[in-house]
Amino acid sequence: MKKYEFALVLQESTGKDETKANKLVADLVSQVKGKIIETKVMGIRPLAYPINKQTSGWYAFYVVSVPEEEITQLNQLAEIDEKILRYLIVRAPREIEKRDK
Repeated sequence: MKKYEFALVLQESTGKDETKANKLVADLVSQVKGKIIETKVMGIRPLAYPINKQTSGWYAFYVVSVPEEEITQLNQLAEIDEKILRYLIVRAPREIEKRDK
C-alpha cells in the first residue's frame, strides 16, 4: 500500500463536531480498504473566497495508506460528498513513505 497526503476542507457545520468530521474521513478511507496513519486538524478557518456560499471551513490533513489501484476511487468518493468543499490527494514525500516500514 502506498502512502498519500489527504488535505480537505469540510463545511463549517460538519467540522464543528470534530468526532463526526474525523469519522466521515475514516469512512471514506475505509471504503477503499485504506487506513489513516496520521491526523493534523487545523480547525475552522476563513476561506480565501466563498465556496457554495460558505465563508469558512474545517481544515484537516491526513496521511493515509491506500492500495494504489484504489486511489481513483477515493478521489471519486471525495468528489461526490457534499460535505467536502475542497480536497487534495497527493503521494506522500519519501520521508513519510519510509517511516513505519
